[in-house]
Amino acid sequence: MARAIALSPNPSLPDVTDDPGPELAAIEGATIGFRVEWIWPSYAYAVDEWQKRLEARGANVVVWRADHTLGTGTESEDELRKFVGSVDFAVVGLGNCGSCTSWAVHHTVGAVKEGKGAVCVVTDEFAEFARHISVRVGQPGMRMHVLPFPFVTLPEAEIREIAVEHLGGLLRTCGLPDRLVDQ
Repeated sequence: MARAIALSPNPSLPDVTDDPGPELAAIEGATIGFRVEWIWPSYAYAVDEWQKRLEARGANVVVWRADHTLGTGTESEDELRKFVGSVDFAVVGLGNCGSCTSWAVHHTVGAVKEGKGAVCVVTDEFAEFARHISVRVGQPGMRMHVLPFPFVTLPEAEIREIAVEHLGGLLRTCGLPDRLVDQ
């Protein structure tokens, strides 16, 4: 006799919180971490621009290149914990396709659950998808900064310009007060 297991079509949802984690209180002296992926080298150009400007304002910048396509989920989780443990605030990107958006939200929420402030960077084509995922994993209050779409197919110089234009908005999304953004 064969056995079957029936799964509920209404699985329970995780605990829900609107808490996006601590805000970025200052740039000077803060360790700001950027999580990038190998799949979007264009996002690395943006992060390079942000890193230069933040370091010029006294931040310590850490960049972690996540590669969830290699190894097991456990290895990825261990690397995420090490990254999150090394920063005061995490900027996670880039959500620009289905799987990378899912991973970006997952890593952003992971940082918040570790007590860190975090923001998920996505392109506007995937912002609604990222918000749906954040609600589904119990973090509807997740901070999100939206870059234009298309972003990754633009020339490097244009990507760097967009990054410079978006730095103030990104810092506001991180919770930095306007008086400190414009310094």
